[in-house]
Amino acid sequence: MLKSIVFFDVFFFVFSEKNLSLHTKLINKIFLLMNPSIVILAGGGPAPGINTVISTVAKTFLKDGYRVIGLHEGYKNLFKENPKFIDMDFLYADQILRMGGSALQMSRYKPKDEEFNTDFFVKNDVRLLV
Repeated sequence: MLKSIVFFDVFFFVFSEKNLSLHTKLINKIFLLMNPSIVILAGGGPAPGINTVISTVAKTFLKDGYRVIGLHEGYKNLFKENPKFIDMDFLYADQILRMGGSALQMSRYKPKDEEFNTDFFVKNDVRLLV
């Protein structure tokens, strides 16, 4: 693991500031593939302060080395074959505090028993659903 960190530090140093966001995204993707994850979803209707909750939970788990997945459309999307989600990084978690509405699309959908499956959880090494 230490060799990877040194490699990434050198990798960052070589590229100009102009390309930094592209390389940051690349490194984030590599980092995300190596860590267990948590999923944040918003089930139900509009909730005051939801972005504050999403941001705080995301930052807490990112700090501890987890991959944080923001799942759009709540439980409606959780058990689909190709769910719509966003990988959250610390910058995004910080920026959503200034957004109106909800950073994650909400749904009041209640899944039926026969819809439950574990594919998404296994594929993404999900340890916690928030």
